[in-house]
Amino acid sequence: MTMPSQLLHLLSTLYDRWQSATGEERVAIQREADGQGADFARAFAAMIAQAETGAAQTQLTPLSDAWRDAALSRRSDGGTNGNHPGISSLDSPPPPREPGNLVGPYRLIKEIGRGGMGVVWLAARADGQHERQ
Repeated sequence: MTMPSQLLHLLSTLYDRWQSATGEERVAIQREADGQGADFARAFAAMIAQAETGAAQTQLTPLSDAWRDAALSRRSDGGTNGNHPGISSLDSPPPPREPGNLVGPYRLIKEIGRGGMGVVWLAARADGQHERQ
């Protein structure tokens, strides 16, 4: 199912409202979602069900051996690999991150964790699509 960006924005907005709503407010929000059509209502119901069951953690599909090997190999080919375009070279460190930097549509707020595999930042959407951290 694909959804136009306006409906994705509305889906996000309704979900944000749902999280802080009371019982009666939630009934009204559900009616608003139902009024957007069956696909939209199913998507909204799935978001709510996932949030209410605490299943917000996403299960990721494991990488194939070829992708894993390409990502782990140290190459000096400028960040491209014939069969795996877009896999960056591991020879150069990532650019330094600081509060206020933009990363995609997010503005970094503060570093909240660091470990052997990377750094975790608190960030907020800076493009107006969502109002979440």
